[in-house]
Amino acid sequence: MKRTLKGNFYINYRLSKISKSDKLKILILLLFLIFYLVFYFGVDPSSQSLIAHDEGLYAGRARLLAESDNWFSPPFEEAHHKTLGSYWLFALAIKFFGNGELSLRFPSFICSVINLILVFFIGRYISNKKAAIISVVSLSSMPLWIQYSKYASPDMAYVTCTLLSVYSLISAFKYFKTKRFVYLFLCSFSLSFAFFLRSYMIFIPCISLIPFLFWKLKKENINSYIAVFSGFIVGFVPTILNLYFAYKKHSYIGISSLFEFARNQSIGPSIVRNIYLIPLNLFYLTFPIGLIFFLLFIFTKTNNKISYPFILYGYPLISILILLSMSKSYAHYFLFLLPYLAIYNSILIESFTFKYSYSYKSIKFIIITVFAFLSVIFFASAYIYKYEFIEFSEQQFKYLLYISLFFIISYLYVIKNLIFSSFTNNLISLLLLITVPQFIGINLLYNLGIMGNPNIAIKKFISDKSFVDIYNKNQIYLLKLNSKTKTLLSYYLPTTKTVTSLESIPKYSYLITSDPLISVQLNNSNSFKLISRFGYNYLFSDNVIKNH
Repeated sequence: MKRTLKGNFYINYRLSKISKSDKLKILILLLFLIFYLVFYFGVDPSSQSLIAHDEGLYAGRARLLAESDNWFSPPFEEAHHKTLGSYWLFALAIKFFGNGELSLRFPSFICSVINLILVFFIGRYISNKKAAIISVVSLSSMPLWIQYSKYASPDMAYVTCTLLSVYSLISAFKYFKTKRFVYLFLCSFSLSFAFFLRSYMIFIPCISLIPFLFWKLKKENINSYIAVFSGFIVGFVPTILNLYFAYKKHSYIGISSLFEFARNQSIGPSIVRNIYLIPLNLFYLTFPIGLIFFLLFIFTKTNNKISYPFILYGYPLISILILLSMSKSYAHYFLFLLPYLAIYNSILIESFTFKYSYSYKSIKFIIITVFAFLSVIFFASAYIYKYEFIEFSEQQFKYLLYISLFFIISYLYVIKNLIFSSFTNNLISLLLLITVPQFIGINLLYNLGIMGNPNIAIKKFISDKSFVDIYNKNQIYLLKLNSKTKTLLSYYLPTTKTVTSLESIPKYSYLITSDPLISVQLNNSNSFKLISRFGYNYLFSDNVIKNH
């Protein structure tokens, strides 16, 4: 009892020491977190469907792993080209929350929030608290970041490992040696464990960080090196176990397939030949941060003092050069670099001076032109593609109109502020005026199933009451389906069986096919009848129905 009273007295004493301004800041922070989480987690489950191929493949493989007895041994019939860590988070989500889009995407939600916290601390180390907050707001509004925060893939977890390694590396040299060894261990452990999550992709941040790591270690004693190398070894343990069981099950092919896939992805014609596409990708995948960063980088210079310049300049630049030299480089490969774009942008925007006499007018003109163009695009798209929205429900269509109107109003309001007021000392307010509506709008589009939900027809098909009744009582066979449909149905309908010919199907069975010739052939026979639902066909034997 005395301890409780003493603890309460201490808490009350500490609270009394917090000033009113600090209490207001804490309240604003809590409101921001609540606001952020509501828009990230406020998803309508009935409007979601997995995206083929990636989400469907990750989901199906994760379920096999969750059902297996050994989480290090590949549960696949053939040698697999990825380490099993790619599926661990989704398998755990299935174990705890069951099958479903939200449970599969939950790990990405959580990792996204963790990443934003790490970005705040890294940004604070590199610059200051104000710039760190701006970087979090900037990053959370980027379209590519929002997409992968709501996507069942290991990319967000991979970004968590890379950010944790950078945070640990910076922290290691801010503390005394007792804590330094722990942070150095955590830094190397994060990088080596990330290989289990994302295989060869972790080589890019590893190679990029090595110069900084060894430059910081050159004056350290042997204990620092031991901490780094022991972290690497411990982090590789899951990968070693995975490779051991893969070798045991599939011989050398179980290991070589992993590195063969890495070789195919990295060695070949360079993507540099498509370098003209990079500015376009940067524009719409990171909008508006990519645009604002480009303008500030060209026309202004920062007044902020930057700590750890290698982390801000060298690390991203080396990573980009490696990515450009690879034979294949997709947008999500650059995902782990977006936090540094956000931090750099926040440093530029927080305090700057113009480089040239025409800088102010140039920035103003370009932003007004871009947002006027986007407003016209919204209007034109609504008219040109109005018939493309027929798949949406009436309610979804109304939401789409409201959100589009919300975007247009926010863009016009930005233009109005630029024309009638000066942003010289208030560029942060302008940034918030752009990013907050975008954060709200894009999240709502995903949460309501208007974006990130391309397989509405399949979800309607498998949810149709007549089909559900049949599926619950009978074996369903899949024959000659297109690849994406097969991937999704194999996950959504786990008891289905894929066959290669009609001869493989027993009499009086149910069959789903997307081959029109088979559909017509069987429908014209005396044994089967064709049912169409939402663009998909399934066939059943009359005798099966009679037996019901």
